[in-house]
Amino acid sequence: MLKHTSQYRGGDKEHRSSVLQHLVHLDKTLDAIWSEANQAMEDNLMDFYWRSSVFDRWLNVEFEIQRHSPMDIEIYLEEDEGNRDLLNADPFCKGMPHLLNKLNTF
Repeated sequence: MLKHTSQYRGGDKEHRSSVLQHLVHLDKTLDAIWSEANQAMEDNLMDFYWRSSVFDRWLNVEFEIQRHSPMDIEIYLEEDEGNRDLLNADPFCKGMPHLLNKLNTF
């Protein structure tokens, strides 16, 4: 998106607005992950196996929906009861079957 809007001398207000919205969302997401990590450090829970639930959720939404607006997530959840389970699954296992299939072809 940034490349797309940089092609215009004055920029495109619609695209700039979209980019700004994505940057604000990313900033809030990273702040939440940082806060969660700091709390884990304070509670002495930070170890090799610690994971951020905020980041896990972000990865699941990215993998399943590719859109992070509350409305898009709500619509996705309403489409099928199984979608809630998909958003709560372990995000690090989602690409594994696809990755293993690719590795087996070599």
